[in-house]
Amino acid sequence: MNKFFNHFILALMPLMILATSCGAVSQTSSNDNPVLHQKRNNTRSLYETSAYGTVTEKIVAVKVFPYTTFSVIVDSYSTFKGHTTLANAAQYYPQNGVGNNKVTQLEQTWWSCLQEITGCKLIENNSWSGSTICNTGYGGLNATANSFLTRSSQVGDPELILIFGATNDSWANAPLGEYKYKDWTEKELFSYRPALAKMLNGLKAAHPKAKIAFILNSDLKQEIDESTLTICKHYDVQVIELIDIEKTQGHPTIIGMQSIAKQISEALAI
Repeated sequence: MNKFFNHFILALMPLMILATSCGAVSQTSSNDNPVLHQKRNNTRSLYETSAYGTVTEKIVAVKVFPYTTFSVIVDSYSTFKGHTTLANAAQYYPQNGVGNNKVTQLEQTWWSCLQEITGCKLIENNSWSGSTICNTGYGGLNATANSFLTRSSQVGDPELILIFGATNDSWANAPLGEYKYKDWTEKELFSYRPALAKMLNGLKAAHPKAKIAFILNSDLKQEIDESTLTICKHYDVQVIELIDIEKTQGHPTIIGMQSIAKQISEALAI
């Protein structure tokens, strides 16, 4: 029985940050389980006892979330009334019974779930519902006032900056423009590619020590996906491509929010 249990434990390694719900993290300490003991340098000791009573120590790798603070630049997916950097920002959550989306509690948002999973603290939630990365909004209107590009200077000084955008650029049929990495004109910033490039260029310059990652939503236009991957590669920005996010009316459900947090925590763990 002990042999079977020890092999079962080994099959679960290496350990990863994993949340079965926003309030529960699969993270075993030496106080909870005498089999596992935390060691330095992101490793654990796993002690195996054979059928003959021989104890063997095995060193296994453990993935950890290396950041203590983070800020986000997002659209409706991260809004929650009373909890955005800009008080006048357009909000989507909480729904409070409107429509089919049941995300009504702060703890159900993906960024709150991410805090629970990782212990990383949110500094700035710079989110605005319906916002695009570029300066072109829905109906071709001028959205410079609330675009990601305009708001990207307001993220504080975190260790990790998460950009969760391109959804509205895709839905609003914003122009793509050309790939360009310097000398942007005002007119060019009304297109997705130049605007994304300028935003990443500015963030890298303003926050040289911060980790910057782009969260790419599922179900967007192929040309938006390809453009994002190309530009982020140019600036050495990690792209977290979300998959199988449960949504209603295009927005994450409670399960969808949990899945977003889980995918981010796993993608950024080292």
